[in-house]
Amino acid sequence: MFMTEIRKLILSDWRYQAITLVLKKHDKLKDHCFSNQKTELRQSPHKILESAAGYSTGERLLLKIALDIFDGSGNAKVKDLLEILDAQNFVNVLDGFNYLAQSKLISEERFKQFSQ
Repeated sequence: MFMTEIRKLILSDWRYQAITLVLKKHDKLKDHCFSNQKTELRQSPHKILESAAGYSTGERLLLKIALDIFDGSGNAKVKDLLEILDAQNFVNVLDGFNYLAQSKLISEERFKQFSQ
């Protein structure tokens, strides 16, 4: 049980770091989503998206991607990434995904070492 809790903490930190990469150019979006404790949403995912109605289409898409990374609740579509995001934001999203992939590989290797 203890190892599972450690793993959850590590994964949430990695997710937050990936979200930071995705929202690199958008501090207001990060503040819109997260409380000061970083690993907690300010409000429900539905309310976060609902309260972003005045944001641009690209900003709302970045929020959806951030929520997908956080807990799978954003429902972003790959098609939208390709059609809506400008080149720099698209690269930032890929950087976030790459960070998650690398972190997951490292995590699985370390978890194997601890569990032996």
